[in-house]
Amino acid sequence: MTDDPSKKQLYALKEWTPLAEQGNATAQFNLGVMYATGRGDPQGDQPSVLISKLVFTTSVAGL
Repeated sequence: MTDDPSKKQLYALKEWTPLAEQGNATAQFNLGVMYATGRGDPQGDQPSVLISKLVFTTSVAGL
């Protein structure tokens, strides 16, 4: 891996997204932070809403 921040962010997105979809709270939180701070997918804030819902659902379920 290179020291280029954008490549590191893409790598993190690729690694954390499947984990978040499987219910991993840490990955969900990290993706939420990336999207909320503008480091996620440049296609808008829709993913941050999805990640927020995943985190909330996981928290409410007590998982």
